[in-house]
Amino acid sequence: MSGWSKITETKIKFLFFPITLFYWGVIFWRNIFYNFNFFVSRKIPTKVISVGNITAGGTGKTPAVIYLSQIFKKRNYKVAVLSRGYGRKTAGTQLVTAGKDKVLDWRNFGDEPTLISQKLEDIPIVVDQNRHRGAMYLIEKFNPDIIIMDDAFQHRSIERDLDLVLLNSQAPISDYRLIPHGLLREPIRHLKRADAIILTKFNLGKPEQKLISKVKKS
Repeated sequence: MSGWSKITETKIKFLFFPITLFYWGVIFWRNIFYNFNFFVSRKIPTKVISVGNITAGGTGKTPAVIYLSQIFKKRNYKVAVLSRGYGRKTAGTQLVTAGKDKVLDWRNFGDEPTLISQKLEDIPIVVDQNRHRGAMYLIEKFNPDIIIMDDAFQHRSIERDLDLVLLNSQAPISDYRLIPHGLLREPIRHLKRADAIILTKFNLGKPEQKLISKVKKS
């Protein structure tokens, strides 16, 4: 890296420092409030599996949700999928599909729930920014044995029976700094909340060894 590039990078880090500090503060206190039960994770009357990550960007969550849904369905469990529906133009609780009907406009639900609906049959999918409300809608309308929550590691309003976190094994270690300097949505030590950590994209090459070391230390 040239001297000019280093100076520019330092200036950018300095400019973004207040944003980083504020973001750290929000994440820190939010998790503290959950850890000490000032914020409550509510139990719902069915099994819940969360599939999430701690970074912005693709780690393979959507294929994992599809795969798990298919596995449980083959074992004769009634499965439902719950997502926030990022990027949609609607609000509130929205039924993406009851398991049969096709999505006509992905903008109503977001691209990921739409993709999931194209890959799954006989599995209801709901989007709701309020995960608890969306889960209760699924229970009332479909009575599933299992709800699989997409991208829910940071959404702690619902207790989960299994908390899965996916990490991109090919991502450079520089990505594992907090937003905006990297891609971390929360500190990597928070992986200790997960029941299992899955490293994805091994087919693309050897995993980042420094990442594996960080995961082991967490």
